[in-house]
Amino acid sequence: MTTAPALRVPLSEGERVRRALLDEGALRLDLKVRREGSELLLPLMSAEARLGFPVATSEFEEVEEPPRHYAERLAHLPAPVRALLPSAFDVIGTVLIVKIPDALRAHEKEIAEALLATTPRVRTVAHDEGVAGELRVRALRVLAGDADTRTEHVEHGVRIRVDPATCYFSPRLATERHRVAKQVTPGERVVDLMAGVAPFALVIAKHSQAARIDAIDLNEAAIAFARENVKLNKMETRVFPEHADARAWARGHPGVADRVITNLPHDAHAFLEEALRALKPEGAWHYHCIQGEESLGRHLAELASRAADVGRSLKVTATRVVRAYSPRERHYAVDLKVSMKKEGEDDDLPSSSASA
Repeated sequence: MTTAPALRVPLSEGERVRRALLDEGALRLDLKVRREGSELLLPLMSAEARLGFPVATSEFEEVEEPPRHYAERLAHLPAPVRALLPSAFDVIGTVLIVKIPDALRAHEKEIAEALLATTPRVRTVAHDEGVAGELRVRALRVLAGDADTRTEHVEHGVRIRVDPATCYFSPRLATERHRVAKQVTPGERVVDLMAGVAPFALVIAKHSQAARIDAIDLNEAAIAFARENVKLNKMETRVFPEHADARAWARGHPGVADRVITNLPHDAHAFLEEALRALKPEGAWHYHCIQGEESLGRHLAELASRAADVGRSLKVTATRVVRAYSPRERHYAVDLKVSMKKEGEDDDLPSSSASA
């Protein structure tokens, strides 16, 4: 308990006077306001009379400052354990996804509770057990909070409903989605061949004058969310989700797109023919890959050589590091200008310096 001067105020006047004291910088924020019968005792910085109310001296409880970082709640753990605590995690709406090292398995519940208590708006903490399978679904194990992992994420003015346990979604691509949207010119038709719950399509529709955005995905659960998101954001006349295999869709829609997105960084290279088939003779391809800095140029040169085999020319217009994937590898987003290959044109694609 701490002794301090206090303003005695009737309960009916308490909130008005508290706000006035805050505006004046006269209220002590390190002490708790106390009620005594029909009066509030507001702790003051000084004993100076204020606002026509009497000043008294009283005892106040101190305000406990909550930890600003989850690790502060784990200060009791041994130093070698604290050194292994995760330094980064993803927040998707109200769901926090974290990778806890195997060495901390005995403390994972305690770590999750600390994250839950110190991260605003989060109601679920889940352990990321890796992305696997053709549908790129992240295996999640809920450690703390609500067991329901369905949530709503807000990004660049669009609302995105998703269940990260059944559909792949990365909040770390938010900047990339907005960057692509800003490149889209009025009247374009954009095709996202690996659309998930349609975040690229939604952000493009919000921040460009694209005429039509097709959102294609093999994951039926993701397309169900994509359709819900289109309605939620009132984009039914411009964004068209479709449950389909990217290869089959491209075969059925040759030459329709001004711009194609293949956000499948481990395997997008396997969809080169499909991406080029969907594009008009001249267009843009937003290509994602996982590469080391020293291997990126070779990888893109190989991509250009394969494109030349089907009569197309590729030119790098920009590269960007989306995130670190491993100590030696990065997730790259590469902008490619696509055109028809001219007779005698060099097949090699020069690498472009990547920016973070």
